[in-house]
Amino acid sequence: QYRVGYNGGRVVAGANGKGNRLDQLDHPHCVFVDHDHSVCVSDKNKHRVMVWEDNAKQGTAFTGSQ
Repeated sequence: QYRVGYNGGRVVAGANGKGNRLDQLDHPHCVFVDHDHSVCVSDKNKHRVMVWEDNAKQGTAFTGSQ
């Protein structure tokens, strides 16, 4: 997570190694943060889009397999 002018940060998604669980990413490709601070990541090799809502421990798979 990054805020303009802030020098720190924290991991908000994909900190549990490479994989296909809902708390992992395999091959992240594009990242988008929406107006609710949800982090959306296209996981290229798994053919899915993962979304982590603000402060979530695991994401939701919106396409492909979990």
